[in-house]
Amino acid sequence: MNQILLVKLVIPDNVAITTLHTLQHIGFAVETVKRQDVFFFDISQQSNHFTEHIAKVDVLVNANKHRSQVVDRIAPVPGEVQILVKNRDEDTSSLLRLLHQLGFPEIAHVEKGTLWSLVMKDQHPDAIAQKIAAELLANEHYQDWEIVR
Repeated sequence: MNQILLVKLVIPDNVAITTLHTLQHIGFAVETVKRQDVFFFDISQQSNHFTEHIAKVDVLVNANKHRSQVVDRIAPVPGEVQILVKNRDEDTSSLLRLLHQLGFPEIAHVEKGTLWSLVMKDQHPDAIAQKIAAELLANEHYQDWEIVR
């Protein structure tokens, strides 16, 4: 079974702000940019323990500056284009081992990514989002990206 943990900043996100300004400066008609960390968990069995406690693990979520949500899938938000960026061949074995030591033995595998949400003025936001992802949000040498629908 798969579970997803979305982690977003509640304080100003300087990376998202800089990305917005850069996109606007190079000519993209982008109104807003938001960024979230995404953790994908392959768990051996559904448990209330996992759902209730994974968002409280401080190596994933800092309660002072983050808000988090456990979901089954990333749902598209009307009016936004979402781009998921993940590192290829990222070694998450240390994170997995740490989560096991913190009381989550049901986690079989974990992956991490960044979810970018863009609001654009353009009539064809998917085409523009593909260009933005390929040129700015993802490094083609070690990252993959996809438009989330």
